[in-house]
Amino acid sequence: MRVIVEPKNFEQERWNYLAVGYYNGKVIAKNEIAELYYIECEEAIAPIGTVVTEDAVTPIEELDGEEQKEIRRIYGNKQD
Repeated sequence: MRVIVEPKNFEQERWNYLAVGYYNGKVIAKNEIAELYYIECEEAIAPIGTVVTEDAVTPIEELDGEEQKEIRRIYGNKQD
C-alpha cells in the first residue's frame, strides 16, 4: 500500500512523471529523462497522458527481472 503525503509548507510537489501505458495491472510512467516507473492502480486512475507526482511512482527496478525486461522492450528504455 502506498501512502501519498501532502507537501509541507513551502515544499513543491514534483509532477515530472507522465503515464505512457499499461502492463499487467500497472500504469507505466516516464520521467523527463525517460526512466521508467510504475504505479499499481486501475487504468482509469491514471489514463495515458496523465501527469503524476513523484510520491505516486516506484522505479521498475523493484519488479522482477522478466517483468522489467518486457516493460523496457515495450516502452523503449533498453537498460540491460
